[in-house]
Amino acid sequence: MKLQAALIAVMMFVPIFAQTSNAGSGVNPDSVLWGIDVALDKISLALTLNPEKRAEKALNIAQERLMEVKTMAEANNVKAASKAEAEHDSTIKEVESSIEKLKSDHPEEQIQKELELESKIKEHKTAVERVKTGLKVKVQVEGELSSEQRALLDQFLLSLSNSTNRVEMKVQNQREDTKIKLKEETGESETEINQRIQKLEIEHGLLDTNIKVIGKVFGNQTYVEIENEYDTDLTNSTEVLDEFLNKFYLDTNKADALLKIET
Repeated sequence: MKLQAALIAVMMFVPIFAQTSNAGSGVNPDSVLWGIDVALDKISLALTLNPEKRAEKALNIAQERLMEVKTMAEANNVKAASKAEAEHDSTIKEVESSIEKLKSDHPEEQIQKELELESKIKEHKTAVERVKTGLKVKVQVEGELSSEQRALLDQFLLSLSNSTNRVEMKVQNQREDTKIKLKEETGESETEINQRIQKLEIEHGLLDTNIKVIGKVFGNQTYVEIENEYDTDLTNSTEVLDEFLNKFYLDTNKADALLKIET
């Protein structure tokens, strides 16, 4: 009875708090209300039982935490930004937990769900990289942070990338397991399964079809060319190199889908 009464009280409080927090520019970690905002987000996640919807909701909350990191870091409040980053990491772990519980009796249906989630994770990863790049440029141009603050900033910016890379790897690994189940259910070959999944990846925007991988066979030798042309707003050589390496990264399935052999 006490737990039920507490939940009712919380649910009555949610719309009141939402109206208050939405009235301004949002609640940030430097506000006394931020802890309540975070707590309400966690309660909302706890009440979302469907793993797919829970993962999507957690990604939305992670995006909110990311924007708080950006706002606080731009205000040179590195300590508050670090608090938001810690909650971002905690929320990403909720996404990972939900991915583990994403089960279906039909492997093809489950792969669709995994691809949809991976697409949303990719969007969040892109947002993280933009925030990281913007903050690094700001620090380099303005130089208002102390060496200690810079070290803390570098630490939690790295943590931001690690958490998003971790959850992306999580959903990709689970998709490999689901692919094995799909192969067993359909009796299709490895090539047929890969082709089926690669078409789905293109539909979900997960396969960069702008990259060209060409193998040219001359006698007993093959010369491989990888082509990709893109524009970037970056000017710092280190950041350009990081983006370059990220855009040209190919795993086995992606390379197999893109490789064209010319004899």
